[in-house]
Amino acid sequence: MNKLICFAGGVLLGLTLISVSRAAIPKRATPGVSEIQANKAATPNFEQDYQHLTSVESKYAESWDQQQRLRKATQRVATRSYAAPVAKPAVKKKKQ
Repeated sequence: MNKLICFAGGVLLGLTLISVSRAAIPKRATPGVSEIQANKAATPNFEQDYQHLTSVESKYAESWDQQQRLRKATQRVATRSYAAPVAKPAVKKKKQ
C-alpha cells in the first residue's frame, strides 16, 4: 500500500512539474524577421531629433532633492570598503 501511495505521489508530482515547466516557456510572440513589414526611414535628421530630445529632457530631469539623495548614497557606497576578507589558513588538529 505504501508503494502505491509513493508511486501515485510521484506521478502527480511529475505531471505537475511538466505542466509548470511548459507554462514557464514563453510563447513565440514576435513575428519572424521575414514577416516584419516596415517602411524604410528616410535619411536621418539629427537636428530634429536633437530638438525633440532637448524639449523632452526637462520632463525627466531629477529635482534638486533627488540629486542630493543620489549624491549622498553614491558617496556612502564609494567610502565603504568592499574588499574580500582575507581567508585564514586552516588549522590542522594534532593527533594525540
